[in-house]
Amino acid sequence: MTTYKIKLNRNGNKVCVVKVSGERGFSIQTNGSLIQTHHTGVGHWTSGEVSDYVKRYGTKRQKELLGL
Repeated sequence: MTTYKIKLNRNGNKVCVVKVSGERGFSIQTNGSLIQTHHTGVGHWTSGEVSDYVKRYGTKRQKELLGL
């Protein structure tokens, strides 16, 4: 199961924390990357935005975690 949470990192930037059950998670800075999630928070659109971002820019591990 994948969960998403919005937090601020130590520099004050808004990030989306992606947690996959049983694995270490990762975070994506939302400004400019996850536009709708940045403005309105986590919703049904977040998984699509995260998948699109990881397909384009994600590491091999991030793609494996999301099954891409």
